[in-house]
Amino acid sequence: MLKDKIIRKIFTTTLFLFIIMFSYTLKNMNKEIEPVIDYVNIKTNYKVYLKDKYNRLAINNVYADNIDKLISMLYGNNIPKGLKSPLRKNFKILKLLKDKDTVKVYVNEVPERIELESISYTLFSVENVKKILFYVNNSFYTETEKDLGINRRYDISEKENIKKASIYYKEDIEGSSYFVPVTKYVNNKNDKIDIIIEELTSSFIHENNLISTITESKINNYTFDNNILFVEFNDYINKKDLESLTLSVFENYNDLTEIIYTSKGKILDSVKNVKK
Repeated sequence: MLKDKIIRKIFTTTLFLFIIMFSYTLKNMNKEIEPVIDYVNIKTNYKVYLKDKYNRLAINNVYADNIDKLISMLYGNNIPKGLKSPLRKNFKILKLLKDKDTVKVYVNEVPERIELESISYTLFSVENVKKILFYVNNSFYTETEKDLGINRRYDISEKENIKKASIYYKEDIEGSSYFVPVTKYVNNKNDKIDIIIEELTSSFIHENNLISTITESKINNYTFDNNILFVEFNDYINKKDLESLTLSVFENYNDLTEIIYTSKGKILDSVKNVKK
């Protein structure tokens, strides 16, 4: 009888220790990969890329304290008038996992280009996310990075001297203004800053309903110095009208820390790169 009690006690204690050790092992195994929705716990500004009536992706800024809200908006929930979900009705995001600077996105079917871009760029608005891995039914499908390109347009006539530049335009939808980034591929030997300025100061934009806020302005000169861009206008320009140029420059020059706008020897505005 005493022997049986001792054996039962030893067995119970051993089993208890085994459960603790097994739970600890599982905890450590799952430590590196965690759900993205647990990654953000402070309310901050994110960008959700939604579809306009021309099937382009427009940026909707939203304050949220978790990524559930961003994904919900991609499905079309609580979005502004005039914008639509970029996802097909049967397309499902099954799971999101984060591993350091990479997010793994599990979906139920192969994403179309607009779905790939909208999910990727929405998640890139989360701090420190640099790479997206897509899995279709648990099988690896493709990888995207920040140079993916969005709302892509091709204006090329030869294979040589192809440059890629992302330009931010404005679009008025149902009484609200949104930025629409367009990645352009052009035959051009000039630097990206020249392409950006040429596109934004052009009096004619080859896109429906898109506008530039600096078409009437003239840029006299620009210089790069110690990762700072100095842009000189010939006359005064409103700070609000500089947003398209600022976004376009920072999108194409990752190492840039600041842009300083001047006119006639006076500083119009100074903008820091918040991503730095």
